[in-house]
Amino acid sequence: MPRPLAIGQSSHINGGIAHHQSTFCEMERVMDRIFIMGNGGSGKTWLAEQLADRLQIPAVHLDDLHWMPNFAGERPRDERDRLVAEAADNTSWVMEGICGSILRQVLPRATTLIWLDVSDSECISNLLQRGQTGGGTEVQFEELLEYTRGYRLRKNHMNSFGGHERFFEDHPFQMLRPSSRRILQLSWRRSELVSTIHPEADALSGMSATSGAKRPPSCGQHGVDGNLH
Repeated sequence: MPRPLAIGQSSHINGGIAHHQSTFCEMERVMDRIFIMGNGGSGKTWLAEQLADRLQIPAVHLDDLHWMPNFAGERPRDERDRLVAEAADNTSWVMEGICGSILRQVLPRATTLIWLDVSDSECISNLLQRGQTGGGTEVQFEELLEYTRGYRLRKNHMNSFGGHERFFEDHPFQMLRPSSRRILQLSWRRSELVSTIHPEADALSGMSATSGAKRPPSCGQHGVDGNLH
């Protein structure tokens, strides 16, 4: 499988790959299903809202499906899985989150996978600037900061750098891997990110992504269901 390009890299791809990229996106232009993963504070929520608004598709935040309102507790597993399945079954969406086994449930439906591979220090800084959201408590926010600091330290765990790297390398379709929020925001202003995912949204301006050869089938303290098997 061809290696994906990180946003900000030079893009030198041969005509065959570029042609396949265009054909794939044309087939899937009314079936965009974008999944965004990354550490806490990496910009998942912001990017999901921007893409949903630009592409006019629903934004789904996995925290909303995993947690009860105001982070009052986790939803029962069968209720959570049902809500996730209903959301993933829609024709078009952009989802974001880090929730353990939910990734396995959703990724087979995703036509594009975006991994916000942002440094831990930048993620922590972003969280501190943002503060607690969604009605959580100060204690929950401190737990979130601690969980974010452990992103690259957790082993054999889906909610970690290693787990996300494995999901990314195994994904057979279109992939993007921005390495900082500055690069992400710059590519957004230049319309490169949207153009790569959805060529009809804007004219492509110097950035490309790779895709596999196959067509795809038609959370808080996110330590739940995190182990890799």
